[in-house]
Amino acid sequence: MFMRLNNQQPDPPLPKGTLWPTLCRDPQCREQLKAAEVILGVYPDGCQTIFFGEQILRQIVKQNAGLQLNVAKVPIRPETDDIDVLCAFCKSQKGSCDYRGSDYCGPIQ
Repeated sequence: MFMRLNNQQPDPPLPKGTLWPTLCRDPQCREQLKAAEVILGVYPDGCQTIFFGEQILRQIVKQNAGLQLNVAKVPIRPETDDIDVLCAFCKSQKGSCDYRGSDYCGPIQ
């Protein structure tokens, strides 16, 4: 049993999105994400946020290098568990997750 702080109720679970079933069903999708050097989550409004690869992007900017990267763009719906699923995938398959919340969402060229 766990204790709740300030008698707060736990957040209800998010509705299931389509990302988890896609990752389970589609080995090609998993392989593309594993091979990506940068993984971006793309919201329905087109806003993009980094889930993996922030370090390599910072290195490129610092070195002013015009490198081409393997970038995967993954559609996510924030009202579902898609963000949690993509974070878990990045942590388990890439070793880390750079997602910091939707406040860091913006245009990424």
